[in-house]
Amino acid sequence: MNFRAREWLGTIIVLAGLFGLPWWVLAYNRSLDPKDRHVIHLTGVMKDGVWTEETVNATNYGSRTFEPAELRLNKGERVLLKLTSADVTHGFYVPELDLGPVEIEPGHVVELEFEADTTGTFTYYCTTVCGHCHHFMRGLIHIGPVAESPNPLTMPPGLACPSHQPTLKAPSSLVEQGRALFSKTGCTACHNNDGRGGILNPNYIKFVVPGLDSLAERMYLFDPEDVTTIVDLLEEDADLGALEEDPPFRRYNRFLAQYHSVRGVIQNGKPAGYRDSTLAAPPLHMPAWHAVLEDRDIDAIIAYLLTKYPWDEE
Repeated sequence: MNFRAREWLGTIIVLAGLFGLPWWVLAYNRSLDPKDRHVIHLTGVMKDGVWTEETVNATNYGSRTFEPAELRLNKGERVLLKLTSADVTHGFYVPELDLGPVEIEPGHVVELEFEADTTGTFTYYCTTVCGHCHHFMRGLIHIGPVAESPNPLTMPPGLACPSHQPTLKAPSSLVEQGRALFSKTGCTACHNNDGRGGILNPNYIKFVVPGLDSLAERMYLFDPEDVTTIVDLLEEDADLGALEEDPPFRRYNRFLAQYHSVRGVIQNGKPAGYRDSTLAAPPLHMPAWHAVLEDRDIDAIIAYLLTKYPWDEE
């Protein structure tokens, strides 16, 4: 099921809740919380891409934006997480604390109990693709003194699901269209702003999500003039394959092979390689975008990323 289908399904489930979903059951459940543990209620919200501690019900789901939970725990506390979903099936996973991954279906409560015996800052993730904001659905758990700044390898602060960002003016070029799509589709949640990468992906073979600002080099474009040539050709919607007989620069055939490879990864997705096959899958992976992005959209994103190569740093 693709992102858009899941969002429609979530809307239907929420509307159904307006006509009898027993939200009072969840309230009653809170009254039974054990007193000898630090009980934290987290609700998964698809439309905002968050796990939140705020109360979510049929009367406020569509009228407000919910804030992601940032949990602060004392070392040595016994903690009980009670996880529910406000819409569709979500996943919850804290790799560094060995919590999950578990799936939480609408109408059910999943409990995770642990002792906060490890000091530090840890990232929690949603591991079930739930909608357009899925890859933004993560946050921090602090145990012990809170550091002055969050874990630098987690999602950069200030990034939120694109559905909450202001509408920008129509892009004036293919590169600007690619820049807008890179943000709108949520690529920044994993690949960082401007495709810089470096975001933690536990149990991934490379440890962090690779940067995409070096895409030009990986596509055998070793000087700015070659990048400009390709961006101009993409802007003109030229048939790149037709230029093989009379290539515009050396290594053009190698570039073309890499171009088709990159397009294939964007269209069909690619699972993240495991560092340790005995552990759970890395929480971040490349989904298939063929149902969301058209060929022209993919060319726009490629053109944008090619322009991000840091020539000045060489």
